Amino acid sequence: MIHGSLTFSEFGLPFQACPEPQAILKLCPLFHSIKQSCLEHLMSESHLAYADRNEVLWTEGSPSRFFIVVGQGILKVTQLAINHQEVTIDALGPGSFGGLHLSVTGAHFTSTATSISNFWYLKIPDQVWHQVAEQEPCLNERLWNEVVNKMQHRIDLLSGLFLGGDHQRIGLIVLRIAEQFPERPSGKKATIPLSLQALAELSSTSLESTTSMVKSWQREGFVRIGAQGIRVLQPQELSIRIHQNSAAISL
Repeated sequence: MIHGSLTFSEFGLPFQACPEPQAILKLCPLFHSIKQSCLEHLMSESHLAYADRNEVLWTEGSPSRFFIVVGQGILKVTQLAINHQEVTIDALGPGSFGGLHLSVTGAHFTSTATSISNFWYLKIPDQVWHQVAEQEPCLNERLWNEVVNKMQHRIDLLSGLFLGGDHQRIGLIVLRIAEQFPERPSGKKATIPLSLQALAELSSTSLESTTSMVKSWQREGFVRIGAQGIRVLQPQELSIRIHQNSAAISL
């Protein structure tokens, strides 16, 4: 178990000290309302781990023997296309799980996961899921509902990445990550610890185009760029603008 009070930064973006395992599990909707004994078992069998920027957590085709729950930072999930080009299929933020349904089925990883920021996560052996699910039969059903939702997000994201312009690729990535960062108790929107450089990499767009687009959204009041990252102030309005621009381009 890792403990400490260090502060890390990536492109000037501050990160808090390492989170506690219980706090990470509470971020994940999958584990809401489970028995305290099951929560304690997850905590005792999990490993709190840290990954530097650009560190690979798993690779496409490797055996799946564990799953993770994101604590802090952002994880890029990619697959190799037919032309062997790496394509972003998802971006996971705090409270998201990765690789869990593969652990359940005993399959190999179908993607590669790379941290794009300083990254804290819980690493949990696959057999622990089976032990907890025996005590909480509803977990498997909840898992597959979450997987279906995640697949729909990936379909939307991939369609935008392949068929959309720069604005849609950038916007879909921002919205996908923003929805994983809950509002603060005060109702204030959370800041995404994402640099413009990292956003450009995620959306396969140049830094120049990314900076120009995000600044234009800031002028319209959709987002705010700060020293700590990007804050999405009006997610619904930003989504409408992205799809309006896409419709206009297709005409």
